[in-house]
This record gives sequence, C-alpha cells and structure tokens, in this order.
Amino acid sequence: MESNGIILYEGPSLIDGKPIVAIATGISKSSSNTKTGGMIQTWILRSDVAPHIAQKTGDDISVCGSCIQRPALKTLREKLFGKRRPCYVKTFQAPLSVFNAYHRKRWIDGEYPHIDTLTDDERDDLVDSVGLSMFRIGSYGDPLAVPLAVWNFTLRVFGYPQSTGYTHAWRRPGAAAYKNIVMASCDRDSDIRQANKLGFRTAVIGEKSTCPAQIAPDKHTCSTCLKCDGTTGDVVFSNH
Repeated sequence: MESNGIILYEGPSLIDGKPIVAIATGISKSSSNTKTGGMIQTWILRSDVAPHIAQKTGDDISVCGSCIQRPALKTLREKLFGKRRPCYVKTFQAPLSVFNAYHRKRWIDGEYPHIDTLTDDERDDLVDSVGLSMFRIGSYGDPLAVPLAVWNFTLRVFGYPQSTGYTHAWRRPGAAAYKNIVMASCDRDSDIRQANKLGFRTAVIGEKSTCPAQIAPDKHTCSTCLKCDGTTGDVVFSNH
C-alpha cells in the first residue's frame, strides 16, 4: 500500500459531538518512536482545528475528554496533584504533521484512503504492507472519542494485531465495552479500585515505575512488551 496513512473514522466525537478524525500511520513506513518501537500509530484529532491550537483553546476536549493532563486543566491539576507535568505529547510535532498531511491530501494530493472503503484486494495489500506490526490505539487522543465498532473493525482488517491503548474516559456510560482493548488511565489509588471493579486493567503515574520500557529501555519497547493491551495487568509509569 503506497499511502503511509489511512483514515479510520471521520465524524462526531463521542465525547462532545464535535468533528474529529482518527488516522493510522506507519502503514508503508514504520514508526520512528524509540519507546514504542515499530507500532502502527493512531491519531485522534479535531478535524477542523489544528491540535496545538485546540490544546490552547480547550477544543482538545473533543479528543481528550476529562484527561487531567490537558494543559487547559493546569490549575485544577496543580490543585489536586501539585506540580505535575502536563501531557507529554508535543502537539506541534507528530499530531500537527498528521493534521497537516490530512488536509494537504484532502485538498491537493488526494485523500488518505478510508479503511471502510477498501476492496478485499486492498485490504490484503494493507495487511501485507504492515506485516506483524503491533497497533497503538490512541497515540494522541482518547480512544473513547471514537466508536468501539471502528476499533473492532480496524483491528479485524489488520488481522487482529496485538495492541496497546489508554483512556481517561473509563467512567463514561458504556466505557466498559472498551476494556479489552484499552487500559483505564487513573490518577489516584481509589481510581484504580473503581476501574478494576468495572473490569479495566489500569495505568497510573507513580514514583516507582513497573513499565518495562521505562525500567529497561535498552531491552524493551511497547511493541515487545504489550503489557498495556487492556487484559494483562496494571501498570505504573514514572511521570513522563
């Protein structure tokens, strides 16, 4: 498959109904992210507002929901947790690059292909292109902004690869349906207990990391560990 990206979803955010797009990249060229390794990356973005602008205006709520790491929630975050770094994703880098490519292709080069319009031959070609690449659900953005049917269909098209993902929206009605593909991002011990009761495995920021890719980055990447697949176990990250 020639395109390095493919559109998984275009439509209203399940968080606030605003227009979003979910795009997978790393189709023809593997990700250069040294922590995650060669995973297919997925970007959940406002389709009408550049991500670095949305982050400043608060429009990122459409794709990030209640995540306390949003820069717009700095005052609340510091009140609850003290001096904690905001979201580590630099939206003016990879997310902006994907956003710009999406609009450039839409108006100049021809659109990224849509996954649900591929022919059987094109789907076979897609699977052949990516080989055994693992899948990162939500490299930026919360997976629960996108219908679960989209993720299930996407994983089926890609041949059910192993995947990782996180959601801060695990309290939302119906969120538990996503528990087999994403971890619940938690902020307190009480969150962990509540999320576990809902059937989620959890990820939380703490002093002592249990993430193999943080503990021994020379030996592990997300693509080789896959502990954050939603079913394996709870994980603690140092503040990253």
